[in-house]
Amino acid sequence: METINATEIFATLGHEGRLSVLRLLIAEVPDPLRPTDIAATLGLKANTLSTYLSVLERVGLIQSKRDGTSIYYTASMPQMGALIEFLSIDCCNGHPETCGLPQFQTDEEEGFSDDKDRNQRHRPDRETRATLVLRRRARGGDRPAE
Repeated sequence: METINATEIFATLGHEGRLSVLRLLIAEVPDPLRPTDIAATLGLKANTLSTYLSVLERVGLIQSKRDGTSIYYTASMPQMGALIEFLSIDCCNGHPETCGLPQFQTDEEEGFSDDKDRNQRHRPDRETRATLVLRRRARGGDRPAE
């Protein structure tokens, strides 16, 4: 990743609403979400969400896929990995393990052989995620500005 790409990504994530959309999509990986589901979960107007999705997709943080008349969005985990690598590549003179940064492994190194195993990794169930969203809303947190 080039520095110019990273600065565009950070500028995009500097907006609370766009960051909230990305965080929601990351929480749902590998399941894609429709814009109506994203808007309902975050309490956003359709036109506001459309703008957020467009900007996030332009910098490569999310991907869209059309299925008939529906469009589904998901976080681009390869782009997220590239951003983390960009930030940590020079840490501790090229030895990030020295300062305790997590080491990323391939699926094979982690012992996951298929999509089913991969999808079970570190994913709270839907009820847990929904409960967390409702708690945040009750506290007034994670609510994007429009």
